[in-house]
Amino acid sequence: MKIFTRLNLALILLMPAFVSADNWTDIEADTAMYGRIVKVKNTTSTDKCKKLADKYGAVAYSIDSKKGKCSVLKSVRATTDKEGFTSQRRASN
Repeated sequence: MKIFTRLNLALILLMPAFVSADNWTDIEADTAMYGRIVKVKNTTSTDKCKKLADKYGAVAYSIDSKKGKCSVLKSVRATTDKEGFTSQRRASN
């Protein structure tokens, strides 16, 4: 019985990670997003940046391919067309 309880608890805790994997809008090329930054990581991989955003519960991320940096955003203040940037937002439910 203890094993069953622990398994259920683990599933409940991990469920948001599985559900949140698909609730992102289409990738916006040549678009920079600005706002409250939660985390900055040296990567240009959209997959790594999206996983980092999921980890921190962020609403968006923006990748600057020229500087090689991914900025994970807790809130979005503005978006602009900017060459070399790739951004993506979490879809609203």
